[in-house]
Amino acid sequence: MTAAVIPDERALRDPAGACLADERQDLDNAAFADRVIAVAAVFATAGLRRGDVLAIMLPNRVELVTSMFAAWRLGAAVTPVNPALTAQEARYQVADAGATLVVADGTGAALLRDGPYRIIGLDEVTAPPRPAAPPTLVTDPEAMALLIYTSGTTGRPKGVMLDHANVSATARIIIDWFEMTADTRSLLVLPLFHVNGIMVSVVSRCWRAARRSSPNGSSRPPSGPRWSRPGRPSSPRSPPSTRC
Repeated sequence: MTAAVIPDERALRDPAGACLADERQDLDNAAFADRVIAVAAVFATAGLRRGDVLAIMLPNRVELVTSMFAAWRLGAAVTPVNPALTAQEARYQVADAGATLVVADGTGAALLRDGPYRIIGLDEVTAPPRPAAPPTLVTDPEAMALLIYTSGTTGRPKGVMLDHANVSATARIIIDWFEMTADTRSLLVLPLFHVNGIMVSVVSRCWRAARRSSPNGSSRPPSGPRWSRPGRPSSPRSPPSTRC
């Protein structure tokens, strides 16, 4: 099992359950799964294939998360790009990652224009049409899931490759350590171009609600301190956030 199955699993388990929200929209589990399938169809039509890399240059918002899961459904990897980067920095990451497709808002698209890749605008992933048939779900634990770039403090930023087995193992540790349950709610304040934000606040939380067991199939009682409780965010103030 890989993180690519999370949307479908959540929709099957609790279609009307709360899933993902920002200040613009609120998706239940069924709507989340439908959106991921529709976005995946947009990407497939644009040429994204298994083994390709999708770059996402967006601030924290629902479309970043649905685009990530849509790429995973197709067997593609994701490299999240810090929207605060300069044009030169952003272009370097997209080129170094070998991204063939980029999701960006107007600001990001302006920075990345005229590159050797196709840019998918924000409107194309916000309300995509329902496809005639869902794209095939790819679940390969050895496939690359994330290509996260370092800050470049000691040189040019370097891409760190995480396959789906890495993502599953990390999610299992986080779920157990923070004693996440199907009712846990996460208020995301970390940037989603960073692996911590992706893994702690999105993937682990969404995965725990998708299954009654951990990603490795374990149903043993979790241990460790509780990170957050439903309805009780850890910080009273936050930048634009995504709730999962």
